[in-house]
Amino acid sequence: MKPLSVPQRLDKVGLDDLTAQLADGAGPLSMASTTVATNPLAIPQALLAVISWSHMNREVVTKFPFDDTEEAARKLQRNTVLLVAILMAEKVTGEGGADVTVAAYRAALAALRQADNIPASGSGESVGIERAVIAVDHIPEYRSPQGLYLRSPRGATISHEAVEVYAKKLLDIPRPQWPLGWRVMGMSPVGLRHDEQFARDAYNLGKALFELFQNTHEHARTNALDARWNHSVRGVHVRALTQPRLRLIQSGQQQRDLGEYFAAFPTGAGAPGLDDQLRFVAVTIFDSGPGLAARTLWTDGLRGSATPDQELRAMLDALRKHDTGDQDGLRGLGLTNVQRYLTDVGGYGMIRSGRFRLTRDFRARPYTNGEDNSNKWWGQLRRPSVLAKVRGTAFTMVVPTRSAQHG
Repeated sequence: MKPLSVPQRLDKVGLDDLTAQLADGAGPLSMASTTVATNPLAIPQALLAVISWSHMNREVVTKFPFDDTEEAARKLQRNTVLLVAILMAEKVTGEGGADVTVAAYRAALAALRQADNIPASGSGESVGIERAVIAVDHIPEYRSPQGLYLRSPRGATISHEAVEVYAKKLLDIPRPQWPLGWRVMGMSPVGLRHDEQFARDAYNLGKALFELFQNTHEHARTNALDARWNHSVRGVHVRALTQPRLRLIQSGQQQRDLGEYFAAFPTGAGAPGLDDQLRFVAVTIFDSGPGLAARTLWTDGLRGSATPDQELRAMLDALRKHDTGDQDGLRGLGLTNVQRYLTDVGGYGMIRSGRFRLTRDFRARPYTNGEDNSNKWWGQLRRPSVLAKVRGTAFTMVVPTRSAQHG
């Protein structure tokens, strides 16, 4: 078994290279102290590689400095891949083979305490360009961070009433109560605004986030028999992307339709230019659960024995369920409303789960209720390739910040 090695610069690693390393099992995980990526799909792919590794091995090897707990916690808040690795690990080895498990775990828990919500811009706290809120199911006090769950007299909840944590239509919301959609949209360099357009965009993003995370809460914490996993994480990872068009195109070279999406994205009047400055917010909802297709397959009696064709069909079915025409966007556990949202904003989506990665440019191939044959493969022109199997699921939305593109 070879060690899984996650380098500092994730853009230099093929999107599937990390998971391919796990094909024959996994040795210890070698983690760089920092991770850097321009490609919005790189970090979610690395997260799933780490989650998949944790099902085979639980030792992390890293030179990350854990001596100062508070400083280490601040750095871990912006290194979600390493933070998740520590949370799923049983042993952490530092320089010279030293056992730093206790110090690493102490820093990870401090990071969770400090980052139980996305900070609101203008709050006095440094927002930065990368943040994550993580629910850790095997640590009771961190199962329901306030940024993802509603505090009610009955305890933390993600039921329908919890949508106020994610989305509100009010234009004038007291700053401590900014819903998650507003906080995430506010990570753009434009920051939080009080205009009607921003309020509408933030509300719609919040609805999509609520649908995705509610799905994760319901389906990723247990297996088909409702037995809890021993180790389980779920979370929302956010990155603000402000880059020249050419840099974004180059970062998406390994995912052709992503590069084409950046190349064609409009910036207003005139033809797109390579020097145009583009601004997006990339949001990933990830989990360490059984995968998007798992429950359907288990219900059909295919536990561990599904063919790639059966798995792909189950994934596509999951994307087309609950297509009721309900425009509320806050009901049911399907992914219909997320796809409507990405179509409305002209976004890009990626799902990596099991043996497949599904991607879609919603500007070029908008979602339609029911989906016709032209969108047979979730908007892709060809049948998706069979990849190395991963544990868990990552759904990434690349969302343009409206009125924030300029050339």
